[in-house]
Amino acid sequence: MNEATTITTPTKQSSRRYIWLDLILLFVLLAALAFRVSGLFWGEYQYLHPDERFLIWVGSDIKPVENLASYFDTANSTLNPHNAGHGFYVYGTLPMFIARYTVEWIFGHSGFLEMTQVGRSLSTLVDLLTVFLVYITAARLYDKRVAILAAAFSGAAVLQIQQSHFFTMDTFINFFSFLAFYFAVRVMVSKRAWSVKEVEPEFETQEPTDQAQPSASQGFGSRVKVFVANPLFLLSLGFGVALGMAVASKLNAVLMAVALPAAMGIGLLNLPISQRSRRARQAFGYLVFAAFVSFWVFRIFQPYAFSGPGFFGIVPNQQWVNNIRELLAQSNGDVDFPPAMQWARRPIWFSLQNLVLWGFGLPLGILAWIGFLWVGWRIFRIPGEWRRHALLWGWTGIYFVWQSMALNPTMRYQLPIYPSLAIFAGWVLVTLYDLSNNSLISGESETSKRVIPRIAAIIIGLIVLCSTYGYAYAFTRIYDRQITRIEATRWIYQNIPGPITLPIQSANGLPRQLNHLAQRALEEAATQDSRSVTPAHVHSALDLMPWVARV
Repeated sequence: MNEATTITTPTKQSSRRYIWLDLILLFVLLAALAFRVSGLFWGEYQYLHPDERFLIWVGSDIKPVENLASYFDTANSTLNPHNAGHGFYVYGTLPMFIARYTVEWIFGHSGFLEMTQVGRSLSTLVDLLTVFLVYITAARLYDKRVAILAAAFSGAAVLQIQQSHFFTMDTFINFFSFLAFYFAVRVMVSKRAWSVKEVEPEFETQEPTDQAQPSASQGFGSRVKVFVANPLFLLSLGFGVALGMAVASKLNAVLMAVALPAAMGIGLLNLPISQRSRRARQAFGYLVFAAFVSFWVFRIFQPYAFSGPGFFGIVPNQQWVNNIRELLAQSNGDVDFPPAMQWARRPIWFSLQNLVLWGFGLPLGILAWIGFLWVGWRIFRIPGEWRRHALLWGWTGIYFVWQSMALNPTMRYQLPIYPSLAIFAGWVLVTLYDLSNNSLISGESETSKRVIPRIAAIIIGLIVLCSTYGYAYAFTRIYDRQITRIEATRWIYQNIPGPITLPIQSANGLPRQLNHLAQRALEEAATQDSRSVTPAHVHSALDLMPWVARV
C-alpha cells in the first residue's frame, strides 16, 4: 500500500455527543476520592509498611536548604539523605522533597506525625490525578465512552487504593510515568503536528549565494522558530519533563523512555512514504530535545545522583552508584538477603496471579486481560489496526513481562500498567457494544441477532462495575477498624495479668487493667510525687500504649 492507514480519532461531533460523560467523570472522581481518604491515617502511626516507615524517617531527618547553591552541593546539602545518617538510600528524591517542603510550609518543622499526614495526603492526590489521566488518555486514543469506563475501573482498582494510603514512591511514579505516556499518545494522534504545512521551511540551511548571504544567526533563529512552532515541540517538552520527574521518583520509570520514539515512529508511518524521510529527521530532533530535557529534569529533582557541587557537576555520585549496585544485587539474588528469601521458587505467573486476584479482583482482572489479548489479535489480524493500539499494547506487554521475570515480582511493582489495563477493560465493553454496527452482523435478517452484542456488553459491564466497586468498598472497610496488632496489644493490656495489675474503670463503664508492660511509666509518674498515683498519672500511662506496642 502506498498510502498509510490513518489512526481514527474521536471527531468533534462524537465528542459533543458524549459530553454528558464529562459530568459522570465528576462522580467517578468523587467515588475514587472517597475510597482513598477512607481511613487515610489508619494504623495509628505504627508504620506497618516498611518502605513508608523508612521514608517517613528520612523525611523527618533531612532539612530544607538555605539557598540554591546548597541544594546542588551533594557533599554538604541538608536535603541529602546520605548527610542525614541514611547511607543507603535508593528511592527517588522528588516525592521526598515535595513532601518535606510541604511539611515545612504547613507546620514549620518536621517529624514522623507531620511527614505521615502530608505524605499520605500527597500520595492520595497524585493517584486521583492518575485516574483523571486515564480518562483523558483513553479519550485521545478511543472515545469518551472508553474513557469514562477506564476511569471508573482505575478509580476502584484496589491496589491503587491501597498504595494511596501510604507515603511511598509508587503512586508518584505511576502518575508521572503515565503523564509521560499521555504526551506520547498526543504525539502519535496529533494530525496538526504531522501535517505537511507544519514542516516548512526545511531545517537545513540553503547554500548562500553571492547576491544574498544571510548571517548564521538569522538562519539559526529561523530554524529555532520553525522548531518551536511545531506542536511536537510542546509535546516533546511535556514528555521530557514528565519522564524526568518519573525517573526522579523511581528508577524503573526509565523504561517509559521508549514510548516517545514509538509514538514518533507510528506518526511517521501515518504519513505518505514520500514525506517520511524528511519528517524522520525532524522527529529525531524532537527526540534529542526530549532526552535533553528529561536528563536535566532528573538532574534537578534527583540532585544527589551526581557529585556536584554545582548544577553542572554531573559526574555520578559514587555513593549513590554503590547504593544502586547493592540494590540490584539484592533484587537479583546475588547476595544472601533475608527479605529476598520469600521469592524463591515463585512461578513465572506469580505476578499475573496477584494482579488478577487481588490488585484488580477477578472480574476486572479477567476483563482487562481479555481486552489486552483481543487487541493483540486485532493488531496481527486486521490490517492497519495496529496503528491505533500499538503504543498502549506494547507498553503494557513490555513492562508486564519485565516485572514478571524479575526475582522479586512484587504486586505493587506492576502498578504502572494498571492505568493501561483499565483502558483495555473499558475498550472491551465499548467494542463489544459496537459490534452490532458491524456490517457482517447488521446484514442479518433477524434484528435480535444485532442487539445481542449490546445486551452482552451492558450485562458484562454492569457485573464488572458492581463487583469492582463492591470489592473496593469491602477492602476499604479495613481502614474503618483498628489495626490488628494494636487491637491485640490493647487486649493484652486489659486482660492478661502481670506482676502489677491495676484495675481501671473506664468512661464507658467497662473494666480495664494495666499490666507490667506499663509498669515503668507508672513508676516514673509516681516518683514525681510522694503521694499515691493519681488518675492523671494513669491516663498518662495509657497514652503510652502505642509507644509500648511499637517497642
